[in-house]
Amino acid sequence: MARKPRRSTTFQGCQTGLILFGVLELLLGFGFGLLAVFIPGMGSKVPDFPPKFFLMGLAFFLFLSALWITLGFGSLFARRWARALTLMASWFWLLAGLAATLVSLKAVFFPTDAERDLYQTLSPGTLLVIHLTVIGFFAVLGILLPAILIYFYSRPNVKATCETKDPGEGWTDRVPLPVLGLSLLSALQAVLMLPVLALLNFTGVFFGWVVSGLPGLMLMSLLTALNAYLAWGFYRLQRRVWRIGLVYYLLMGLSMFLNTPDKMIEVCLRQGLPMDEIARMSQAGSLSRAGLSGAIVMFLWAGYLFCLRKYFPAVPPGPLKKAARKVARRRVARRK
Repeated sequence: MARKPRRSTTFQGCQTGLILFGVLELLLGFGFGLLAVFIPGMGSKVPDFPPKFFLMGLAFFLFLSALWITLGFGSLFARRWARALTLMASWFWLLAGLAATLVSLKAVFFPTDAERDLYQTLSPGTLLVIHLTVIGFFAVLGILLPAILIYFYSRPNVKATCETKDPGEGWTDRVPLPVLGLSLLSALQAVLMLPVLALLNFTGVFFGWVVSGLPGLMLMSLLTALNAYLAWGFYRLQRRVWRIGLVYYLLMGLSMFLNTPDKMIEVCLRQGLPMDEIARMSQAGSLSRAGLSGAIVMFLWAGYLFCLRKYFPAVPPGPLKKAARKVARRRVARRK
């Protein structure tokens, strides 16, 4: 009598790991939900600050809460899509954590005049504790935790476990993960652009031209449609859309590079920021660095898209499959 094949200990260990990491993601989701609860209270303590900015923060934390709770349940049940989306979310989280850690290190070793004046009001011991706490916070929560998630969900055994527990090709398996992340981010921009900018009077600056109101709405609507088209084309692995996206990111980076502090002040005024906050941001140098920072992000994004060129064939997969079927039919006809 043949023995029943045993489940490997590796498979069982991956199942246990998926459950444990699923619980961790659920805790992250509940933590972001708790942070969202405190946002309205913060708004009541700053009456001069427009409530719409606290509403944006509330929506952001609620989105993160819903995302990680969904991924947590998906990991508990070893779903393919949960593994893929967790990897993408963790990579974005890691990049954001690296940027935040670099900014905190810059504030320690290369402070601005405003930060230097603030440091002089504190004792050396207090200042050291604050610096270590801030850097440690970003290093642990912004780098270490997402790195652990990436390491676990990237393991081949975890992938095999999800494929065994969730058989059948899913929508996240139809394109490479780097392209899927690009497509989903473009789709997210298309969904959120108009609602978010509606709170900011549809204000933006493009090649030195500050727009708001109806002109801003028309321009943002075009950008929303473009991002939706990019999301669809990236998912379909279309080379034409890859070229359009590359030009789009380069032009956006160039536009941000040309931004001046005066234009950024005008943008902040039209968005409804209080004058005191604008003056504080200008004194800290945030407005003068905003254009350069945005340009660096867009140029890096364009470089990332360029590196994904190999995933976008000159002929899309659909036509390739159709051509292959035609060739197969011709060969069969010749044999007959």
